[in-house]
Amino acid sequence: MDQIKAAIVGCGAIAAVHAAALKAMEDVRVIGCADIRKERAEKMAADLGCEAYDSLTAMLQAQQPDVLHICTPHYLHVPMALEAAKRGIAVLSEKPEGISPDQLEALAAAEKAGARIGICFQNRYNQSVQQAKDILATDEAGAILGARAFVTWHREAPYYTESGWRGKTATEGGGVMINQAIHTLDLMQYLCGFPKTVSGRIANYHLQDAIEVEDTAHLYMRLADGTPLIMFATTAYAVDAPIILEIVCERVLIHIEGDSIRVTDRLTGLALNAAQQNAYARPKVGKSYWGNGHPSLFRDYYDRLIANEPFSINAQEGAKAVKLLLALYESSASGQAVAL
Repeated sequence: MDQIKAAIVGCGAIAAVHAAALKAMEDVRVIGCADIRKERAEKMAADLGCEAYDSLTAMLQAQQPDVLHICTPHYLHVPMALEAAKRGIAVLSEKPEGISPDQLEALAAAEKAGARIGICFQNRYNQSVQQAKDILATDEAGAILGARAFVTWHREAPYYTESGWRGKTATEGGGVMINQAIHTLDLMQYLCGFPKTVSGRIANYHLQDAIEVEDTAHLYMRLADGTPLIMFATTAYAVDAPIILEIVCERVLIHIEGDSIRVTDRLTGLALNAAQQNAYARPKVGKSYWGNGHPSLFRDYYDRLIANEPFSINAQEGAKAVKLLLALYESSASGQAVAL
């Protein structure tokens, strides 16, 4: 079988994760890398054995990839996805899918018109998350009564100021929620269901002189039946601590911490499984504290592409977490709950 031709736009830190995973896939060949800082594209291209370009347009004029991996600043995700889609190129974009309702609508329209869009919510592929999903799909757990999540990570001013785009509403779209905590917000709705109302507040406590977006947020969400989901996120902690996601059901308590899962019988208090350190069973191509699922997501995406089957995290699915965090921003500004 011929190799699938891939290209990468944006050659920063997250692109290195994409490049490492793609390099290990025998049925995929990277044919081009593009970055406005051409030296970064050249460095990545040298490692992958492909050509380097200083813009997406230049790369697409010279190359005909089957798939474009979008690893650029947030505000560029949708415009670049649309440019690729016009050329019949499938897209696999880093999160967030977009940063505004208009961008989400534009990508949804492109997908409806036939564009193949995939969004990188790689933590859905964590073994702990997959096990939780399986338990919730059976009668073992009973109804979900509520869920809570905590993302307590650490970022300093240079992370934002040296990037040229982070920490700015126009280019990042927000702060901790749209950049770091969006993965956990996505898992909450993926496992528990999509909330019908969102309330919350955002604030900047840690880096008021360096960024114009939030470093801390809290959310109170309710499902259609009133089930509460609560979340706290910050980049003002001392370290990048493992995330905590806990779902309490009628019969069991599901506790995910990092990529370990503990399932407890609520009546007896006995563990129904041993805590699993599944993250250590996979290649370390992601961040050490969470997020090693890119290889599994890529494999699934390309398998679906080869089989001409839909990919599960498409534009419609990838927009859900963005809609929730945009509702949070609206609620924080208005002081009112936002209905979805």
